[in-house]
Amino acid sequence: MTKQATKLAPRFINRKQLRIAGVSVHYAEQNAEAFAKQWEDFAPSIPAFPGRSSSDALGVVTGSFGGVDGFEYMTGVEVSSFDNVPPKYRRLTIPAQRYAVFIHNGHGSQIRDTVYAIKKEWLPKLTAPGRSDTSKEDSDLPDFFERYGKDFDPKTGTGKVEIWVPLKR
Repeated sequence: MTKQATKLAPRFINRKQLRIAGVSVHYAEQNAEAFAKQWEDFAPSIPAFPGRSSSDALGVVTGSFGGVDGFEYMTGVEVSSFDNVPPKYRRLTIPAQRYAVFIHNGHGSQIRDTVYAIKKEWLPKLTAPGRSDTSKEDSDLPDFFERYGKDFDPKTGTGKVEIWVPLKR
């Protein structure tokens, strides 16, 4: 675990409903190379993605905080509607809710260290009524999602990434 990850202090944000479309893959365990390959395969579709409503890219994780059978990782973009999204893409509607938003600065392959610190050090100290540490794959209730904005360089895999953790599910 990185020292930076243990010093993270979140900001809290109420977020409206979020529609995401993209590619979803099941993983039995953490695999930075496979995640990078998933992004590499998906990235060319981002600029002209039908209905895209934001310039940010998103990585959504379900089934990791409590799942024993692996987890789902989705690379996607925010869309205004699913009307023109081709059937080959997964569609995900995350309901409006409150989030703790953490900043990860560094290489993308080290995000798991930040997420581990959130899971093991920060979440247990939080009293969030209704918060459950089990989610299921194919659910619309993610464990967290990553937001890759203009401060992230996809060519080097470095920069600022926001980790959005729902406070109530």
